[in-house]
Amino acid sequence: MVKKENKTYRFRWNGWTRFIFGLSVALIPAAALLDRDPLPVAICGVMSVFILLMFIGAYYKIEGERLLVYTIFIPKGYPIRQIKEVKTIKRGPDIPIAPITGCLEVTFKDRNESASMTPLTISPVRQEEFIKKLKYINPEIVTN
Repeated sequence: MVKKENKTYRFRWNGWTRFIFGLSVALIPAAALLDRDPLPVAICGVMSVFILLMFIGAYYKIEGERLLVYTIFIPKGYPIRQIKEVKTIKRGPDIPIAPITGCLEVTFKDRNESASMTPLTISPVRQEEFIKKLKYINPEIVTN
C-alpha cells in the first residue's frame, strides 16, 4: 500500500513563458499610446491577467495513486498505475504555455485514461524528483 502523501509541483517558467507574459504586458502601454480609446487597453489588460492565470494555475499534484494536472486551477486526474512511460522531450512553440525544452511526455497503458490519442505533455519543476515519486508508486514506468 502506498503512503498517502500530497506533493505539489509548480509549472516550470522559462524564457518562453516569460516572453509571452512580458509581451502581453508590453501591449498595454502600446495600446494606450496608439489609441486614446480605453477599449484596446482594457482588452490587453484582460489578456495579460488571463495569461498570468494560465501560468499560475498550471501545476501538478501527486495525491496517493493519482496524478492531478491543474489547468487554470481546474484539476484532471490520471491513475499513476496506468502510466506506461515518462520521457523528457523537446518542444517547439506549438504548445503555447509549454516551455521550449524539457517537457515531460506521459504515455498511458490504456488510451482511455488520457482520453486522447496523444501523450500528456507537462512541465513540472524538479522533474527528477517528480519522476522518482511517480516511479515509487509505479515501478513499471519506463523513463529515458
